[in-house]
Amino acid sequence: MSTLYAVYHPLKTVVPRFVDFYFSNDLRLNKFLKPLVNIGAKHDMKVNNTFVLTGMVVFPPLREQQKIVDFLTILDRRIDVQRKKVEALKKYKRGLLSREFGQQENGDLNNRYVGKLKDYFHLSSGSTPSSTNRAFYSGNIRWVSSGELKPKYLCETSQHISSEAVSSCNLREYPANTLLVAMYGLEAAGVRGTASILSVPATISQACMAIQQTGEIDIEYLYYWYIYNGQWIGIRIAQGTKQQNLSTDTLGNLRIHAPSCSKQKKVCKLLSQIDYLIEKEGQKIDLLSSAKRGLLQQLFI
Repeated sequence: MSTLYAVYHPLKTVVPRFVDFYFSNDLRLNKFLKPLVNIGAKHDMKVNNTFVLTGMVVFPPLREQQKIVDFLTILDRRIDVQRKKVEALKKYKRGLLSREFGQQENGDLNNRYVGKLKDYFHLSSGSTPSSTNRAFYSGNIRWVSSGELKPKYLCETSQHISSEAVSSCNLREYPANTLLVAMYGLEAAGVRGTASILSVPATISQACMAIQQTGEIDIEYLYYWYIYNGQWIGIRIAQGTKQQNLSTDTLGNLRIHAPSCSKQKKVCKLLSQIDYLIEKEGQKIDLLSSAKRGLLQQLFI
């Protein structure tokens, strides 16, 4: 073990797992360590191994410690089971996406519509009003930045701009059911392949691309197509040296295959149902984790 670590063996007066739970709260851990930390000449923080044992803690009797550990362990197992359930749903979704869109690479004969993206969609980009002009950001018109392209449907934005900003920057307010994808910084895994469908009208930044349906391929079907293909598009198709960017021409010239409109709707319906289950089961993880944090705060005052 590295010399950066210290090993402490608990006495028989404590349950080891209880100590772990006790210090799992960052605020409590920092409060315990603050009076014990020494600031070095290079402004690095050091703690003497022996000095740590002089810190004050408040532990209940051994039996109560064990009861708390047993309860929190059960809660941890419940959270773990829930996480595995969500991961299984995500794995199933990846399989569905691969089955639907992976076959297109081999030229599935069941595809009715075959062509370039620009044959079925109109692609355009937005603009970013100057941040030095406060009046531009004092309106009520939604403005989407690429960092907000996380959920499938985008219902609200963190920033709003004025009509003056729209006219001055030649911005366009896109209608609902417009697909937005990130254009810049695709070398970053957290940006590459991100996309959202507008649920409400909004303007977009220069780092976003707007895709509007003009042909027979459904915009929701394209969303799932991009979710499946977005990673390799960002790695192999995007251009740039230090920053990988995607242009409307580059994406618009990519080929796409799609089945009949009725089959597209069936595919989207099934994938939407999986998305709904993933969201709902994920919310249960959030609730359980929140309950655990609340218990830790109340049990270890």
